[in-house]
Amino acid sequence: MPITTERSFNSETFTFTATAPFTVAIEAKDYKETDSGLEYIGTEKQQMGDGGLIAQITNTENGEVVAVTDSSWSALVVQRAPLNTACEQSNDPTSCESETLDTPENWTSADFDSAPWASATEWTADEVGPKEGYADVDWDAGAKLIWGSDLKVDNTILFRKEVGE
Repeated sequence: MPITTERSFNSETFTFTATAPFTVAIEAKDYKETDSGLEYIGTEKQQMGDGGLIAQITNTENGEVVAVTDSSWSALVVQRAPLNTACEQSNDPTSCESETLDTPENWTSADFDSAPWASATEWTADEVGPKEGYADVDWDAGAKLIWGSDLKVDNTILFRKEVGE
């Protein structure tokens, strides 16, 4: 899903073949216009965005949900901005400070060690505020919205989960 799509909730369904145990690796990005971390730059709606990811993986042969997003997922924030959150109100978003880490090589491979990464932070739907489709999905009770530790400043996050171990 392109991050240039300005919607409150993006929903995607796709099919893949896997045999347990398998690794799920997702790069999640909050919509932002520049590395300032701001959206709607130069308009009355200029603001820091907020992100959130929720997913469930279902065995299509038997309908069993085999994995959901929750705090057991590993998370590495690779882009954060604005670090000086007062710049959200600035007429000059180039004053916003950001931090971008290099994406670890082979982070999507099954043998990558994400043990040093933080645990994903669980957030409620009220905190994230998803709309336009979120309630249309029959979410498993264990599926939680996850993100980094800061909904507004954390913009790009790598998530990993080993399923079926």
